[in-house]
Amino acid sequence: HGHTIIHSPERGITFQAGRGDIIAERTGITTVYDFRQEDVKKGGQGAPLVPVGDKLLFSEFSHCLNLGGFSNISFDQNEQRTAFDICPVNTILNHYAKELKKEFDEEGKLGRQGKLNIDLLNDLNFNAFYAKSPPKSLNKSFVDEMIQSISRYNIEVADILFTLYEHISIQIASVIK
Repeated sequence: HGHTIIHSPERGITFQAGRGDIIAERTGITTVYDFRQEDVKKGGQGAPLVPVGDKLLFSEFSHCLNLGGFSNISFDQNEQRTAFDICPVNTILNHYAKELKKEFDEEGKLGRQGKLNIDLLNDLNFNAFYAKSPPKSLNKSFVDEMIQSISRYNIEVADILFTLYEHISIQIASVIK
């Protein structure tokens, strides 16, 4: 579907860089694209992208959890596929790993050097997004706001990463129960 540049489904807007038609033409490969925009036009969130694929490919599992840029989950509820974003994962973690001159926090080694900051954890966990009922999706501006909020704390990057890992775990656990 291309790299998401703007994603604001509540305003009916989503834009992805990339041209599936050109990819198909130049490679000769059947290419499915632009499905995020069609879902938003129909009143959907346009994200997460894979709930139907999850159901078809992993039907033996009751839930499918994806930990990518954002964590999202899909499952059947009342004979209908439900899917929604849970919280940022790699988008936020990679931001702070880069402050330590790493592309990502390999095996969580950077975060393990830190300690929990309970005030930051509470601030992160009480974001209004987490109280919303599905359908719901996240975007880069949510991460930018989160980074801005974290910048108010004068703490080491390792402590931020450690606290983010705890935050991510709490948010996912609250959904899975």
